[in-house]
Amino acid sequence: MRAVAVFWSHKRFWLLQTLAIAGWMALALAWFWLPDSRVWGVVLSALLGVVVIVGGLWLIGAALLFYQKPGPIWRESLRRVPALLVWGAVFALAIWASQRLKAPAWIWIIPAVLLLPLAAQVTAEGIRGLFRMVWRARYFPTAVVLIIAGAYLPYVLIGWRPQLSGLAMQTASLAVRFAVAYLVAVSAWLVLASLIARLGENPAPSHARSSSAP
Repeated sequence: MRAVAVFWSHKRFWLLQTLAIAGWMALALAWFWLPDSRVWGVVLSALLGVVVIVGGLWLIGAALLFYQKPGPIWRESLRRVPALLVWGAVFALAIWASQRLKAPAWIWIIPAVLLLPLAAQVTAEGIRGLFRMVWRARYFPTAVVLIIAGAYLPYVLIGWRPQLSGLAMQTASLAVRFAVAYLVAVSAWLVLASLIARLGENPAPSHARSSSAP
């Protein structure tokens, strides 16, 4: 699959995203530990909340934009954060509505599959990207597999309880499982971003492929 080949050919970007997402997760977790009993704590909590939201959308936009046109993308993806805020509000509303339906817990996969291509368009074109259809039939099965792999497999790994003796072995097992689960989740997300970038490409007609064959 071309999306996997493109992902694999940019290992430095994978490493950069792995480190950046880890830093973002550390900030997001720190937000929950901020005190809210004092005014300075409330102000700091609000500022950090803005940083976490903007940072998360920036990382999403950077990944989606990079696989559309590899190169310096950080400044351009940062400029798209206001438009991505609109997309993020639509996405959050879709997730909230799906939960209100009292549907199965996995129902969030549907808005994720449908709306992530729109995030790529918003990153490339701005707010008007929300109003252009880009889905392809070939996209849906692969996207579902990648989302399940990036969410369910890490859940299984972290929830696995191997029978080990001693606290040190149990702690080491947990650390390794968390690390592997994190790498699986990040890799699945970046392959999905690469797949979404391929939606704008038109496959070569069959006669063109046959004429180029030796």
